Amino acid sequence: MRQNNFISEAWSPLREIVAKQPNVDEFIDAPGVIPAGPLVFRALNEMAPKDVKIVIFGQDPYPRKESAIGQAFNDGKVKKWTDPMSPSLRNIIKSILISQGLADSSTKVPELRAALAKSSMAQPPAWFSETARRGVLWLNTALTFSGGDDLAKHTKFWKPVVTDIIRMVLEARKEEGVVFVMFGKPAQKLQTTVEVVNATIKARVGFVPAPHPAREGFHADDKTPFTLIAEKENELGFKPVSFMVSQKRKAAGTLAGFVATQAVEG
Repeated sequence: MRQNNFISEAWSPLREIVAKQPNVDEFIDAPGVIPAGPLVFRALNEMAPKDVKIVIFGQDPYPRKESAIGQAFNDGKVKKWTDPMSPSLRNIIKSILISQGLADSSTKVPELRAALAKSSMAQPPAWFSETARRGVLWLNTALTFSGGDDLAKHTKFWKPVVTDIIRMVLEARKEEGVVFVMFGKPAQKLQTTVEVVNATIKARVGFVPAPHPAREGFHADDKTPFTLIAEKENELGFKPVSFMVSQKRKAAGTLAGFVATQAVEG
């Protein structure tokens, strides 16, 4: 089954459940469906289950082929912080700066870009790759999208797969713990899934539900979602992941080789 060629060895148990999904050819590497086949599992292929410290759940891929590249909130069109950004990405990076005292809720876009430049923040592609290397899994509740009113059918198709992803992470991180961040109502429904799956695994977990970052009120000056993430990490007893990625640090390139190989072989 060609779709399974897109899943790295670290996540190989997922291949069986993907293969069992009905009408899989309509959802992965299919005409009109984004992202492209080799990019569907990009978020997973950046790391192994044992390396996942934080799972950040979004909703669905950006509705544009050039923007949907397989990681929640990572827009393929945004190469620099000076490029036009979606409200989601803009509010996420703003929230991170607020959590570090480098911005506040009233900070406007020009000021935000100035703060990013002053902090020497790595540009978006390198920033997402490095946060993944540090243990952040940027995962949508639906890994594919085909536009219009099709989100519900994509979410339904991916639910068993996402459930198995959750199981694999919980099993791999049973002792160390993992923080699940739910951005938006569709993502927040997954908290019940995590709790049900974890009833037998009994991994150490923390939850951070938050509004979708595209919405106003995503962050406050005192408690941003990223402040809460750090608090949950401390409660679990591991060093908080830093979302401040300097341009001076070379981002890991684990994905590039894998996707390039899959693109050639596919």
